[in-house]
Amino acid sequence: MNSPFYVFEKYILNKFIETGDVILRLNIIKKFPDLRIYPSGWNLFDLVCLFCPDKDLIKQCMDQNIPFSVNELGETPLHYLLEAK
Repeated sequence: MNSPFYVFEKYILNKFIETGDVILRLNIIKKFPDLRIYPSGWNLFDLVCLFCPDKDLIKQCMDQNIPFSVNELGETPLHYLLEAK
C-alpha cells in the first residue's frame, strides 16, 4: 500500500510533467523546491530541463535554490538542456 505522501508526490509530478501551463509549473517549483525523485535522484531542476526547458522555469529553479546537482548517471540538468531541441 502506498503512503499518502507518495500518492501526493506522484500527483504533483504528474501535474508538473503533463501540464502545458507555465504558471502551474512555476507554482509547483515555488511550493515544492525540495521534491526529489528516487532512485534517479532527480529534482525539479532536472524535470524542467528534461520536459519543459523554459527560461522562466529555469530562473524559478535558481531563485528557489534548487541544486544543480549530479544524478546517479553522472549528469546534471545542463546535459538535458544541451540535448533539448
